[in-house]
Formats: sequence, structure tokens, C-alpha cells
Amino acid sequence: MGYSLADSQPQRLLAKKPIKHLLRNTVWFVTFEGSGARQYCLGSVFRVAEVQEKDTEGFKWVASGPGYVFYPRILITDMSWFPEVLRFTGNLALGSERSRIKR
Repeated sequence: MGYSLADSQPQRLLAKKPIKHLLRNTVWFVTFEGSGARQYCLGSVFRVAEVQEKDTEGFKWVASGPGYVFYPRILITDMSWFPEVLRFTGNLALGSERSRIKR
């Protein structure tokens, strides 16, 4: 998004597309650094308690709720399950588009 999670509200998600389906779901923020061999970390987690349609910083939707900010961040790059997360989310490019996991 152009800025770090630490410089924003880590228990708030901004989106251009509707995100009402996230209500009462858990959002995990994954952060990364670097352009080559990126280092991915868990930044925060929150349960969506509220979804609002309003213009905020150029985005139309805002989801927020109580949660936890990881400090220090938890490195997940080498976790055995992380490659599957990357594959499922299109290398995290799909964001909330792939939030409904079917098993």
C-alpha cells in the first residue's frame, strides 16, 4: 500500500471493493520487506467487528475490529505452510478476494 503497517492502523483494512463478507471473520496482515528475496512476517491480526462504506484515503470500504499487533513481527517466510498461502492468494496480490477458504 506504499507505507508500513507500523505507520498505519494495524487493525483496520481499507479496500476499493465491497468487503462486507469479512464481517465476523479474522484478518491476518502479512508484511514483507525487500524486492528480491522477500522476508514475510505476520504484522497483526484482528476480528472484523465493523464494515463501513466511506471514503478513506482513496478507498471506499473500511473494516476494523479488536485484535493484536505482533511486535516484534513473526517471520513466516520459511514456515512449511507459507508457500501454500502464497499460491492460494496469488502471492498475496488477491487480498480479500480469496478470503473464503473451502476445504
